[in-house]
Amino acid sequence: MEEAGFESVNRTIVYSIAMECWRALNYRDTSDGPLNPLGDILSPSPSSSDRSTRSAASGCLPPPTKYQMDTFTWWAHTCWNASPLLRSAPTVSAAMKAAKKLAMEAPI
Repeated sequence: MEEAGFESVNRTIVYSIAMECWRALNYRDTSDGPLNPLGDILSPSPSSSDRSTRSAASGCLPPPTKYQMDTFTWWAHTCWNASPLLRSAPTVSAAMKAAKKLAMEAPI
């Protein structure tokens, strides 16, 4: 596949999920809301406590519930939390580079 210039299915899926997650969390209709409902699902919910955790401070999303395993939401959380570059990407092109780097780290 590499000789033909194609990526593996796994890497293509990781890249696609990472980019969809970035778009859902970064494209906004207004200054206070996501563009689509997927952003609401992936966005961290407001905490009832004032405590801050290291993962929240680094922009990680809380893990999905056990009922969300093997769904797009679970994989989006996994990709988002696995890439600090993706979380800090300010533009689409920076997010694309971060998603590509993350995809290249995925097993074939």
